[in-house]
Amino acid sequence: MNRYNRKYKLIGFTYTTDTDTDTDTDTDTDTDVKANIMVLSTGKIVTISCEKLEKNDMSDDLNRHELNQIHKKIYSHTSTVTSYDIKDRKESYWLLYTILSLLLTVVFICSSITGIKPVEFTSINVIMPAALLIYPFTFILIDTLNEFYGIHLARISIILTLLMNTLFFSALWLLSLTPSSFTEMVTRMFAVLLASSVSYFLSENINSYFLQKIKSITNNRYLFIRVIFSTVIAAAIDSVLFIMIAFYGVFDMDVLKVMIMTQFVIKVIYSIIGVFPIYLSRYAFKKIIN
Repeated sequence: MNRYNRKYKLIGFTYTTDTDTDTDTDTDTDTDVKANIMVLSTGKIVTISCEKLEKNDMSDDLNRHELNQIHKKIYSHTSTVTSYDIKDRKESYWLLYTILSLLLTVVFICSSITGIKPVEFTSINVIMPAALLIYPFTFILIDTLNEFYGIHLARISIILTLLMNTLFFSALWLLSLTPSSFTEMVTRMFAVLLASSVSYFLSENINSYFLQKIKSITNNRYLFIRVIFSTVIAAAIDSVLFIMIAFYGVFDMDVLKVMIMTQFVIKVIYSIIGVFPIYLSRYAFKKIIN
């Protein structure tokens, strides 16, 4: 069981330079190096001097590799380059964050496009949007972002995805003003855009909140419990909001209830299956980044 990085994580260093000039115009330059520590439960970044961090209780939660880098800064010259400096460690750290955020954006936009038309599965007598086959992947991606980058950066990804989706549909709307064959399709998409935007923003933020709360309560243990529990709550809210906004008045209430339950059940199944890739990504993340 991992004993470290349950509450805090070293993500880099910050350098500040103080220059003192005496009466003989001699210049003394003193470079102070501070550690940037992420509070995993909130995503907040705390900047603290390496000397104070070594004596602080936060250092007890850092792994051996992180402590090694901090000691290099304390006992070596401040210009010593470690694997946590922006030129080295941050490149891979933020590259992975960018990839996950891009995947989240692609999945969400695809879900918005494929959500305009319900699909009827006659064999099981169920009607549901085609987007339901790919949309639950957003929960897996958000859970992964929360696990490694904290709730603050996960929320930034949620907001950026929502903005990119809005920008995409705005471009389609402008194109629909010209004589074209997809004007009617774009008009139908706006109801889905509103439904997906509202449900996505609320449900994913709730998912992130509960994920971090449970993570803090369980002291970073029992990943499967926090992933499934937070996703179940978010999936219920997302299913009700999306179906009621997108298809209210299109189908009668009995059909809407079936669509809501179908969405909810499928999303819960995805959350259970999604625990395994999150465990795998956590192992890969620690191997690659650390």
